[in-house]
Amino acid sequence: TTSVAQVATLTNTSGLPLAITSVSVTGTNATDFVQTNTCGTSLAVNASCKINVTLNASAIGTKTASLTVVDGAGTHAVALNGTAVAQAVLLSPANAMAFGAQAVGSVSAIQTVTLTNTGASALPVTLITISTPGESNQFAQTNDCGTTLVRGASCTISVTFAPSTGGAKQERLTVKYAGGMQTVMLRGTAAAPASTLAPNMPIVFGNQLIGTASGAVTLTLSNNGVTPLAITGITIGAWGQQNQFAQTNNCGTSVAAGTSCTISVSFTPSTAGSKLATLIVSDAAGGHAVALSGTGMTSLTPMTTAVPAGPVAAAAPVVAAVNAVPLALPTSTLSPALPIAFGAQMVGVSSAAQLTTLTNTGVLPLQVNSVTISGPNAADFTQANTCGTLPASLASGNTCLIDVVFTPTTAGAKSATLTVVDTAGTHTISLGGSGL
Repeated sequence: TTSVAQVATLTNTSGLPLAITSVSVTGTNATDFVQTNTCGTSLAVNASCKINVTLNASAIGTKTASLTVVDGAGTHAVALNGTAVAQAVLLSPANAMAFGAQAVGSVSAIQTVTLTNTGASALPVTLITISTPGESNQFAQTNDCGTTLVRGASCTISVTFAPSTGGAKQERLTVKYAGGMQTVMLRGTAAAPASTLAPNMPIVFGNQLIGTASGAVTLTLSNNGVTPLAITGITIGAWGQQNQFAQTNNCGTSVAAGTSCTISVSFTPSTAGSKLATLIVSDAAGGHAVALSGTGMTSLTPMTTAVPAGPVAAAAPVVAAVNAVPLALPTSTLSPALPIAFGAQMVGVSSAAQLTTLTNTGVLPLQVNSVTISGPNAADFTQANTCGTLPASLASGNTCLIDVVFTPTTAGAKSATLTVVDTAGTHTISLGGSGL
């Protein structure tokens, strides 16, 4: 930093104009001192000029030099001295900031770093930035520090964590100022959301008298992750018969980590015949879909006792009321159902596509609700499919194709999961590869 100027005055005390030959700084640390003057090449009788000298040292320690003026009357020398000290700066916290677990695609609460000028002069602030020893753009900063921090003042740097993929994240906040630099490590963990819907199997309401409501079947949506689970929608859709079924829930827009909410579904047919729909739960973990079916009747034959809506056999549909009238349920296959191994692939280079086939193996139309890729390295895999604009209907016996491509963005082992949700259930295929 540059000191306040010290002023020397040169006066012509003779009766003749005074020629000015030179004004210079010489001596051991001459380069650490700078002079400017108003003397020109001549000074009139009784006139004066000013010579301003400042210290701007390049290193810590005592600095000495001489201001030398050569004029027509002789040579003047003024001793210069000063001491260069390190700029005193306090950065708090000084070492690291921990953001903990944060859901992929969400933004954390702000954490702040305080920069304080504890030195004896103004502090030029030259750079505040976030750089990365790992995955970039996971942290962001804003600040009110400006380009200069006056003596004794503080400014605030606000940092947020917004992970785009799963896993541990680390970046570096760097603050540069005149005479030095300090860094703060930024750490956080990107937690992929996880949820389950139980029971996650077709719900069969059986025969129901037109205009009357069935008993409710209750499903439980659980947040199995470590961050809040965003709920974007719980609806009943498909085949134009969604108004034959109804749902109520207490899930709201978010379910806290480790907790659950409930969804109650009922069937109230308005006309006779088989009715089909799908309960669709859209959440940050990818969502769930459960097939709903029932039959509207003008009169009912004796029925067996309703099966409770609690735990059921893993392979059996949830049955609210059953009689002798059989109902067809949607079925589907995803083939091959084996893990897809892409092997080693150069970073930034796309692999050949690996193909899977979704087939409607039932006699009813199959609604394809979603085709997604999730998991720790989901961004390294992409999919394209011929299933149509989702949700889309797939006729009985028809197929659609799903191509998966691996394009590693960094070196190392990569893994993810291809998930297909349709009205018959959920299919998953593990994806793996290695970036070179």
